[in-house]
Amino acid sequence: MLLEFNRAQGLQALVGTYEWSAALPKQDNKDLVPGSGEFMVAWLTLIKKLIDVKQVTESSHSLPSQTVPPSNQYKQFEFEPIHFLAKSHKFAFEVISQLWDELYAYSGMKTLKNEIGPITEHVIVILKHLLKGD
Repeated sequence: MLLEFNRAQGLQALVGTYEWSAALPKQDNKDLVPGSGEFMVAWLTLIKKLIDVKQVTESSHSLPSQTVPPSNQYKQFEFEPIHFLAKSHKFAFEVISQLWDELYAYSGMKTLKNEIGPITEHVIVILKHLLKGD
């Protein structure tokens, strides 16, 4: 599943959805649209799962490396969890540092009143995963 996610440029799409959702209030100089807090919590939960080293490397859904013959014909089916983790950690660090800068501005918005706590918790857990993963 991560192979398909990686092939379909899933990390870049995640960055795009975050940048799109973060740009909405800046364009209108208003509060976030209703549901933005829930979106951010769900988005951060996905990021947290994608960068968790243990979850990615010890997944019960990964294929054993012996099933992929060492020929160029099957090169497209190879998936290196370490390479994926390195790329996802770099992506997560960039996006989380951007979100951390904007979190203070978001904290005063009415629509995030109930979600600011979970968002902050997710950001801290993601930073913990990034530190443990390096």
